[in-house]
Amino acid sequence: MKPRAKTFSSRSRNSLRPASRAATSEGGFALLIVMMLAVVLLISLTAALPSVYTQGQREKEEELIFRGNEYARAMALFRRQFRRYPTSVKELLQTNGIRFLRHEYTDPMTKQGKWRFIHADANGTPLDSLTMPRPTVAKPLGGSSSDAEKSAETPAAE
Repeated sequence: MKPRAKTFSSRSRNSLRPASRAATSEGGFALLIVMMLAVVLLISLTAALPSVYTQGQREKEEELIFRGNEYARAMALFRRQFRRYPTSVKELLQTNGIRFLRHEYTDPMTKQGKWRFIHADANGTPLDSLTMPRPTVAKPLGGSSSDAEKSAETPAAE
């Protein structure tokens, strides 16, 4: 004799429906909880992002200081050896078989990595700085500079 397959009556199917409705409403609460967790995660990331940026900026600045010190040391050694300052970075890399700098460092603060040289006069005043304005020559107190030039050009009447 073969076993008969169980058949469910319509009554037993209806008894399962309330359980499936309960699962659906619980699924809505689960979705709400997941959404709330996502919002909390985004808020915490927003709070942490500035500190991550600041830490990256500090690391770049530390690397900039290290590389600047390497260039300063190399220029001091070059000056001691040749009694003049180098005209280019290539002179620091190889001059008369002497290396004052291991390799040409890139600038960590710019995307291109190019250094920009700042030239100074004999007093050490920057001539082409982007952040420090060039000092202006003071005008004489007695009048404009053109009056002083005119009086110097004309002979004095006796």
